[in-house]
Amino acid sequence: MEENKVSIRQYILNYGSLYGIISIVFSLMLFFLDMHYQNNPFQLVISLIIWATLIIIAFIAFKKDNEGFINLSECFKLGLGISLLGGLIGFLYFIILINFLDPEVLEKGFKYQSEIMRM
Repeated sequence: MEENKVSIRQYILNYGSLYGIISIVFSLMLFFLDMHYQNNPFQLVISLIIWATLIIIAFIAFKKDNEGFINLSECFKLGLGISLLGGLIGFLYFIILINFLDPEVLEKGFKYQSEIMRM
């Protein structure tokens, strides 16, 4: 079996950082709209669409650059790496959010959820 000339690492770095940046932009949009603590299903669906779209685009780009070949283990490594890097970038943004941008975000979330439960 021949060695792949295309490095998965480069795709993980490119698409993982792109995923993290797009997630931060989406989160900042929610922050400026004061919706960042509500956690409604619409936000979850949009986040999942962003995640799945970027991973599928990375699969297609990798397959194109690898002469039309990709196997399951490469897909798994690529998807996991992109998710981990994007999640790490998102986690760093969350730390900045709860420490500097809006220290009361957890209290707002608890109040919002208790109001929803009362209704």
